[in-house]
Amino acid sequence: MKNANTRLQTLFVVLSIMAILASSFGGYIYYATLTEFSVEQTHKEAAEQLNELGNDIDAYLSWHLLSVKSLAGIKELKHSLLSEDMATLDETNIILDHFREAFQVSVCYLMDHSGNTIASSNRNALDTFVGKNYGFRPYYTQSMQGIPAVYMALGVTSKERGIYYSNPVYNEAGQMPLGIAVIKAPVESIEKSFSKFKPGIVLLIDPNGVVFFSSRPYWLYNVLWKTSAETISSIEKTKQFGAGPWKWTGMKQTNKDSAVDELGNTYRLHQQELANYPDWRLVSLYSQKEIKDKIVAPLWKSVGPGLIILCVVFAGIVCFLFIKANTSILQRKKIEQDLKDSEERHRLLFRDSPDAYLIIVDGVVVECNRATEVMLRGDRTQIIGKRPEVVSPEFQPDGRKSSLAAEEKIRQALLTGSNAFEWVHRRLDGSDFFVDVSITSMMMDDKPALFTTWRDITKRKSDEKQKAKLEALSRQLQKNDSLHRMAGAIAHHFNNQLGAVMGNLEMALEDLPQDTTSVKSQLTAAMLGAQKAADVSGLMLAYLGQTPGRHIPLDLSMVCRESLPLLQAAAPKNLILETECPVPGPTICANKNQIQQILTNLATNAWEAVGESQGTVKLAVKTVSQTDIPATHRFPIDWQPQDSVYACLEISDTGCGIAIEDIDKLFDPFFSSKFTGRGLGLPVVLGNAKAHDGVVTVESKVGGGTILRAFFPVSAEEPSNIADKTPQSLSTEGGSTVLLVEDEKMLRDMVASMLMRMGYRVLTAKDGVEALEVFKDNLDKIKVVLSDLSMPRMDGWETLTALRQIRPDIPVVLASGHDESKVLAGDHPELPQVFLHKPYKKAVLKEAITRAMGG
Repeated sequence: MKNANTRLQTLFVVLSIMAILASSFGGYIYYATLTEFSVEQTHKEAAEQLNELGNDIDAYLSWHLLSVKSLAGIKELKHSLLSEDMATLDETNIILDHFREAFQVSVCYLMDHSGNTIASSNRNALDTFVGKNYGFRPYYTQSMQGIPAVYMALGVTSKERGIYYSNPVYNEAGQMPLGIAVIKAPVESIEKSFSKFKPGIVLLIDPNGVVFFSSRPYWLYNVLWKTSAETISSIEKTKQFGAGPWKWTGMKQTNKDSAVDELGNTYRLHQQELANYPDWRLVSLYSQKEIKDKIVAPLWKSVGPGLIILCVVFAGIVCFLFIKANTSILQRKKIEQDLKDSEERHRLLFRDSPDAYLIIVDGVVVECNRATEVMLRGDRTQIIGKRPEVVSPEFQPDGRKSSLAAEEKIRQALLTGSNAFEWVHRRLDGSDFFVDVSITSMMMDDKPALFTTWRDITKRKSDEKQKAKLEALSRQLQKNDSLHRMAGAIAHHFNNQLGAVMGNLEMALEDLPQDTTSVKSQLTAAMLGAQKAADVSGLMLAYLGQTPGRHIPLDLSMVCRESLPLLQAAAPKNLILETECPVPGPTICANKNQIQQILTNLATNAWEAVGESQGTVKLAVKTVSQTDIPATHRFPIDWQPQDSVYACLEISDTGCGIAIEDIDKLFDPFFSSKFTGRGLGLPVVLGNAKAHDGVVTVESKVGGGTILRAFFPVSAEEPSNIADKTPQSLSTEGGSTVLLVEDEKMLRDMVASMLMRMGYRVLTAKDGVEALEVFKDNLDKIKVVLSDLSMPRMDGWETLTALRQIRPDIPVVLASGHDESKVLAGDHPELPQVFLHKPYKKAVLKEAITRAMGG
């Protein structure tokens, strides 16, 4: 029995020892497996976090490389590098300021081909870059070779870390860099990403191992791995990380996955190069001890000594549980990996979309992506928890209150499942932008939610507005061109017809007996009417800016003061006329009669606007710079200032004002909002202003009066006091033969009659082709040619040239209703002896023929 018990005891002891050994072995395997799993899991999480951090850094660097490329393509930067004049540099500095504010960077600056900084957004700061040479920086030499560069360094001037992005600024041919554009961006955004990396240590090191970013701030600018004195010397020469010293962190790499510090602590090592920036590496270090403690401490605390007893008793169960646990772990890992992969795909889609994505629950934003932060120029913490209308102006363009309109849009999306519309949002910096909004309703945590997409359409809206503006300008120019052609044609035909009427009336008056007083009176009245009609034709030419007259230097104030007595005499009694004409006034090169005509028509328009009520009209003369000339409501609409200083003739009134829709029609011939006048006053003002390279502007408000201003280039010459000389009358050589070339039969017959009354023999032709035939047949008889300018088949210039080829010495009188200076302008192979302005009287015709023949 004893032996049996001994055997049983021995068996029990053996079984117990085996149970203990099995339990211990099973526990050890379980512990080892958990430890290995934890280490591998930690390593994998580190790799994923490091990969995500690398993607964030790559995206951040690539974004700013695109920004500096856009900056380098702006033409003003090229002009600054080519000319370096102060005006161009001022424009460039403003552009650099806008880029710095728009992209929230530290500094934007421009370097020339020698490495000198010529413009910078920090030009007014104590540590300004302007005037400093950074040609030693690698980003300068790399960009001057045509390669965009990214450079992480400690600033030489600011002593602060920064990321420098550079891009060459090419010449107009796009072949040679003139200099480089540089953006220095802050490191705070990347710094935040490093601070979130837990547990462990994460670093960004340069090719020499210098720590530029670190979750341990005291490791900054230390070298991670021990390096040679030559390497330290080369780091010092680059000035990339200041003046040193560059201490060693004490870390040693034992193999590709492990490292050890000075105290002997081992670390799991993971390294990853930045995708687009070779030799720069992200490094993560995880303490092996911390990983094991994370497993042992909770295990011992929860199980304690009882685990040993249970392991002895239930060794088999432990083994069974181990096998089941191992199987369960593998299954769970697969499920977790599948879930993580799915979440990662959706997260990347949500995070990296160029459109802004927001999720709205109970009327507030609960989630948004990176594009939302970029659009609103803020941080997600400023967006999450806010209502969408908070980032909108108070009112939308259609006048609706944003809060009410937003509620209506959201309500419609919840009812119908979706909604799409245009909206104006307000960025966190206060600027507004247009977006296409798409809202889709969904369920989230058993609550109705809205998935919202914003697409920035500000540029599209701006392009549409600019296109509409250009189309309106084009329509206005086309209308003006049509009016000019119409006015020119009317004036031409009026002159021909009125010339015939006036000539025949003049001859009829000569032929009447002395005792026919009543008939003479009627013909004289008809003559006056024809003359007034001719004046209207002249006004049409004035509207076209084709008024004849000599331009001389004039004191604008003096011309206005000389006209004051006539203006005061013509002004209504209910009107107060105020003047402000400085002595001396600005000098302009002009025709005195035309300037007085401008003044009279502007004044007449002003007191007609005042009407019969008591009012005031003010006349003022001043000198202004080109920047003081209003850009809106100025005529001609395509006029652009060419001089730096202009003389201004201003007429303001306290009258009824002009409706905004009438301002663009104000200078159209015969347009008037009143029944008074002939409708040519202001068109004549515009035409005379054009004849002087000037412009007219209108400033008016219904019920608030009107200000009309005429601007003329200031002349550097002294005002002229030379009086016009009246030509002396010349004698007539009767009996000579005149060739009359005129396409209008009535006018041709009338002028022929006038010439015959003067004693000339007359040969006629209806155009240039017929004139050549008549001229060849009567070559020795014809002494002088009187030709119209505008004719079919062959005009006056072509006729003149053809006649001179046959007989170079033939005198020619060229007649036209247009201004002499306009007709004779340009290159002509032959010129007439005399220019005759239509319509003309018999005496003027006689003088022209006599002068042409040398009388």
